[in-house]
Amino acid sequence: MQHCSLLLLQPVAVLKFEAQASDLCVCPRASKRGGAGGRWEEALQLLEDASETQLSDVQIWNAAIAACARAGRWEEAFWLLEEQMTVEPDLYSYNSAITACGDRHWERALQVLCRMRDRNLNPDSVSFTAAICTAREEHDVALALLNEMFIRSVPRTSRTYAALIATAGQHWAQALALLEYSKQEGIEETTQLCGSTLRAYAAGRQWALAMGLLEEMQGQRVTINNEACHAAISSCIVAWNDDPNDEPGHWREALAMASKLHTAALQPDAATCVALISACSCCSRWQEAMAIHTEAQQEAMSEAQTMCANALITAFGRGTEWRRALEAFEALTLRERPTVVTCNALISAFAEGSQWPLALQVLQSLPDRALSPTVVTMNAALHALAGGSHYAAAQTLLGRMPAFQLQPDCWSFTTVMTACTKAACWQATCELLTEMMRKQIDPDIYSINNMMTALAASPRWEEALVLLKNMPGLELAPDVLSYSAVLAARMQAAVGEANLAVLQVTPGAQS
Repeated sequence: MQHCSLLLLQPVAVLKFEAQASDLCVCPRASKRGGAGGRWEEALQLLEDASETQLSDVQIWNAAIAACARAGRWEEAFWLLEEQMTVEPDLYSYNSAITACGDRHWERALQVLCRMRDRNLNPDSVSFTAAICTAREEHDVALALLNEMFIRSVPRTSRTYAALIATAGQHWAQALALLEYSKQEGIEETTQLCGSTLRAYAAGRQWALAMGLLEEMQGQRVTINNEACHAAISSCIVAWNDDPNDEPGHWREALAMASKLHTAALQPDAATCVALISACSCCSRWQEAMAIHTEAQQEAMSEAQTMCANALITAFGRGTEWRRALEAFEALTLRERPTVVTCNALISAFAEGSQWPLALQVLQSLPDRALSPTVVTMNAALHALAGGSHYAAAQTLLGRMPAFQLQPDCWSFTTVMTACTKAACWQATCELLTEMMRKQIDPDIYSINNMMTALAASPRWEEALVLLKNMPGLELAPDVLSYSAVLAARMQAAVGEANLAVLQVTPGAQS
């Protein structure tokens, strides 16, 4: 058995780990099971079977640490590095440990960088880039690491800037600045770098910048893949609860972006098709959405077909084509069982079409389909009831959410508040906002506007003025509806003053 393990552990095959810029030599078994497949348990077992001579080879340890990194087992990777290694760790050892931190344990990654310096090892581009990847949610930390690279004269690469831009999130201007800075450094644009930038543009809905970058990629012959195209198209999508008059969608631009794939002799994948359908749906262009769906169905797998069908049902809903949404839903059920996402889309379509009884039927059918409602499901049903002026039923459904082990969110309360305000039930609106605050749910501009509108039409109209003054404390900026509510409150005050004046001049009014 020991002889067998000797043969297995001979470094005769090369395994490339994504987190490193060089090759690690490992045995065939480790290559297939421990490294490339992320079978970290078997990699550790190989270490237990190894002889003292083999354990003196740092590459064997590096392979095991890298296997743990590939599997996301950062604790095991650190255990090997800090407690088990019988040889001095090298640069690859530490780089693999940093990679194992994933995109959450950035503090650990910084500790590894400090330890490298204590061991007189200079972190390289791979070290810093891997550390930046761990700080995906910490943009300031990522920028500090970039500054450290400048101080230590560590070369930056396209992967470095791609990782940095990924930490920018919705701060698309920061992403644009980093992309321009990489150009000034003479770093060649790559698909990964541009794709990371496009995702930032998508988060900020900067469709014009996304279109410009796609054209730039095409001009410089940078490969445009489905991930890049999907990110660009996503910048054209307007969220469901946004006012389409405030920010129109850009379905034509989305189709033009998709044409870049055809130029590159590629077909849109499922995610790209879903983004295309969504871009059309936010403009109520359900005809175009249906054409894209039909084309995608010809080659898509089952899961992809479901995703496209969900997007199509949503498109019909945005176009108030609830009958077509129902037809698409029924067509899907002939092939497979719908998911809760599919049912959510259908409920929303019924809500947009003012078909609240049908929306409730879908909600009630979920147990028969072995599905459990989500917060999105309940919000869609609440929207249907609110649109049908059934504020009392909406209040009841809101109160039943905890029975489904669901906690209402801001959108849940705001939807019911809107129904109550339209029904002139200002007391109910006030109670709902109070309940939101009790549950520590931060109100948004819509819920505050509802409250102000309700107060403006009530005997407590003065409180609408107070609420307007307190909006900055809630980190909310008043909009047109906010000032309209205050104007209504002022008018209510003027009417009250006029009535009082009439009473004062009417003979016998005070007797």
